[in-house]
Amino acid sequence: MSETRKSIITENTTESTNKNNRDFSLREKSGGIIGNDDFKKSSSYQLQISFKSFLESYDSSLGEETIKAMEYFLNKYQQVFKREHPKLTPQQWKSLENLLHVEDDEEYYSDYLTFEEIKPMIDKYFQIRFKGNEKGGCNYSILHFNSNRVKLYRYYEEAH
Repeated sequence: MSETRKSIITENTTESTNKNNRDFSLREKSGGIIGNDDFKKSSSYQLQISFKSFLESYDSSLGEETIKAMEYFLNKYQQVFKREHPKLTPQQWKSLENLLHVEDDEEYYSDYLTFEEIKPMIDKYFQIRFKGNEKGGCNYSILHFNSNRVKLYRYYEEAH
């Protein structure tokens, strides 16, 4: 009988996300105060939307395999956390077009994965307890998964 172990891997859990708080009516800007409508027009404000809304509203170059992989990840997130994955900006959703691409700059290695190849990597990702707080110090965002080192570690663990 084999013993199931949870991996504890020290990895960088920092991700680039837009954490604007849209629940306020005034913002300071260049020493002055601007209203919420002015802030929405500024370049620092971006509406966050669901993946479904992104697919319905934005022209994207996401391929069928990438969409399947993203949907699989989002469904797995829902299954694990019992809530929907946080909404992202359209630019963040678009940045995931490389979800099926894995690259190791140090080894000069690059590979394009199929949906079937990335599925076990996604499954493994949700089994890992990242070093940190009781939730593992990680929000398990698709953006974190797609960061090259995190995805690369799953690739080496599962694909090869």
